[in-house]
Amino acid sequence: MKFIISAAALAVTLSATSALAQIRDLPPRLPEEAIGCLGGGGVNSLRVQTRGAQRTATAPLNTACPRGAVLSAFSMAFQGGDHKLNTIGILREGGNVRFDMADRNGDDSFTPSATFLVNGNIRSVELTAVGSGETTIAIPAGPAGTVPVLQGFKFFRSEGTDANVRLIGVQIIDDSQVRVALVDDQGADFRSLEGVIGKAFEFSFIPFAAMFYSPTLPPAEAIAILARDEFGEGGMRSYGITVQIAFVPGDMVMGRATFGGTRGGGRRPRIEGERPAEDASIALQGFRFFFENSDHHLRDLKVMPNNSGTPAKIGDSDGEDPFAWAVDYVVLQ
Repeated sequence: MKFIISAAALAVTLSATSALAQIRDLPPRLPEEAIGCLGGGGVNSLRVQTRGAQRTATAPLNTACPRGAVLSAFSMAFQGGDHKLNTIGILREGGNVRFDMADRNGDDSFTPSATFLVNGNIRSVELTAVGSGETTIAIPAGPAGTVPVLQGFKFFRSEGTDANVRLIGVQIIDDSQVRVALVDDQGADFRSLEGVIGKAFEFSFIPFAAMFYSPTLPPAEAIAILARDEFGEGGMRSYGITVQIAFVPGDMVMGRATFGGTRGGGRRPRIEGERPAEDASIALQGFRFFFENSDHHLRDLKVMPNNSGTPAKIGDSDGEDPFAWAVDYVVLQ
């Protein structure tokens, strides 16, 4: 059953979110510093990885045009066990890639890797917001004729805190908004999501939403807000989100698709939707994961659309819990 919020109900929801009411307008256009490199033509694939990092790791992107990078695949895994989650993310910082994965202490090793596609004609912009539950954030208008895709993302909770994970994801919708969610079982009712897979797995099924502080926040201000407001509307835990959006020229896009499935719980893995070819040049537009039985510690989170064996995974140490997943992507030429 899909939950629909009426205009009247939405008005009540907005008026009830006084703790998260300081909303500012997005900039009307893409900032000048978001302009990518000149030139271009075709895409190059780059894999970035490190080993044995703790909390944060940085690795060079190894391209003359780092602003022209788009996220194609990633893998983040704690070594030696699972943990509650404080931070997880992959962001471009100048000519480098920054990986973050930590619980409240930040002293556990993890192994990260990511694959990027790079083209000189791509521009990008970064949005940071704070809120709880699930919500959508407007994407500033990109250059005419472009398609927004993911360049990077980072979820983070208040310093010194962590929690289990029930649902996590980022999803670009209608090329104009990005929908995000990081939720444990605190205050949530997930009966509407039982048994959904593939393209049917949309965040709009989630029966709650919470207002976010402006997506133009400096990261330091976001951290300060989290320290003050650990919980948002309905008792949902607050979190910060940084999303890097890249704008790909429309003539580079050969097609779009969503595929997804279910795994774990002693059942046979199932996949539905349009799976990309192993040699396709993929740019991610979104991913979402949902533990079907309860919230859990996290050991690994992987999105690898071209992998013929395991295109997506979320798991704790035993790896036996049932989960649903979905991945949105575009194919580039």
